[in-house]
Amino acid sequence: MIVNDGIAAALLPYGFVVPPGVEINGRLRFEKNTRVYFAGAKLNVCDIGAYSYIVNGTFHSVSIGRFCSIAHGVEIGFFNHPTEWVSSHPFQFMHYLPEPMQWPIPHSFEYGPKQAVIGNDVWIGAYARIMGGVKIGDGAVIAAGSVVTHDVEPYTIVGGVPAKPIKKRFSQALIDEMLALRWWDYDWPELMKHDAGAIRWDQPERAVKAMKEKIKRGDMDAYLLKENFNVVE
Repeated sequence: MIVNDGIAAALLPYGFVVPPGVEINGRLRFEKNTRVYFAGAKLNVCDIGAYSYIVNGTFHSVSIGRFCSIAHGVEIGFFNHPTEWVSSHPFQFMHYLPEPMQWPIPHSFEYGPKQAVIGNDVWIGAYARIMGGVKIGDGAVIAAGSVVTHDVEPYTIVGGVPAKPIKKRFSQALIDEMLALRWWDYDWPELMKHDAGAIRWDQPERAVKAMKEKIKRGDMDAYLLKENFNVVE
């Protein structure tokens, strides 16, 4: 399905901002306040968590958490070829030409992309490539142009071809606090409509302390982001 003006307008009240020209294939599930910025993006069997956005790119079988930032030209999920058979070519297991240019297929092979799982608060830089089956931990950063072939630990910055760890974003103690806190389970932007200065986001230690206090007091009970996916099929 290619999104047109009517489809874009119909999705907007559900919290999905998408321009005409985006291609949606298979099931798409999205939470509130998600966005695709530019036409040409391809979403093939995707979940997108609240407040996450995609500038542009191609996504095959991927689960994207909340508050993720995905830049231009990102590709996630690739079709597979056998590397332990006589040939890596698909003539052995699929018809890739139309009739009458076909032949009997002797074998089967699972060539479809395995699901990639992108955690919460993940930033993926422009033109990064992430292989199917990879898991990107919460808070991770993928440098522009990287090719990610293995899982990435939470709050780790990786880069290169293939991508390798560069450094942790914070101390391990602060990372552990953030993972336990799971701040992305709360609707902080909604709170900011009423109290913009409640959290000093530019000071992580101070922010974590303030968030913990608010959650403990019950101030955030009304802002809990319960799992609530809308579905396009």
